[in-house]
Amino acid sequence: PNPSMSSRYVLGVDPSGRAGCKGKCKEKIPKGEVRFGSVTEAAWDGDQTFWRRLTCMTKKVCQNALTAYGAIQDIPGFANLDGSQQAHVVQVFDATINGEALLPPAAAPTEPPPAPSPPAAKKKAAKRAADGPTAEKVQKKRDDGGAATKAGKSHAKAAKTKAANAAKEAEEAEAEAQEAKTRSSAASASRAVRASARGAA
Repeated sequence: PNPSMSSRYVLGVDPSGRAGCKGKCKEKIPKGEVRFGSVTEAAWDGDQTFWRRLTCMTKKVCQNALTAYGAIQDIPGFANLDGSQQAHVVQVFDATINGEALLPPAAAPTEPPPAPSPPAAKKKAAKRAADGPTAEKVQKKRDDGGAATKAGKSHAKAAKTKAANAAKEAEEAEAEAQEAKTRSSAASASRAVRASARGAA
């Protein structure tokens, strides 16, 4: 067959999932799904291919392709499909031309979704867990705390001893003052007695 420039067609597998269907659904063609293209020549930039999903094929498009190439197997790109994809294309053409209901298209290979990124808070918590205190840091913290406690106890003991000494000194000073007062009173009484005796003589 020698199709004219205005009636060229091609079959292929969508490589990216970015192409839009020019058929009735107008949706993006899923990556890996078999698609059917109508090739036209544009004077300003050469050939242009308008892709559609197989589920959006029309009876007229199928008949035009068969008229242009004579058989489904002769449509460019058909030979590059795997066995299940070729069987699905044949099924779509037969069902569309005969007005039968179509089965779902062959499943496109799927890629596993990317792993979700943990929230910032979880990242920080994970980092803190990974960089947790080492045994050396923990021991140093304990040593520092013990030294501070020991120093505090020493200061408290010294202050208590100093207070006790001060209290003792105060008691001794008070006793000395009382003793001096007593001696002074005794001396005064003795002088008074001697003066009274001299007066009587």
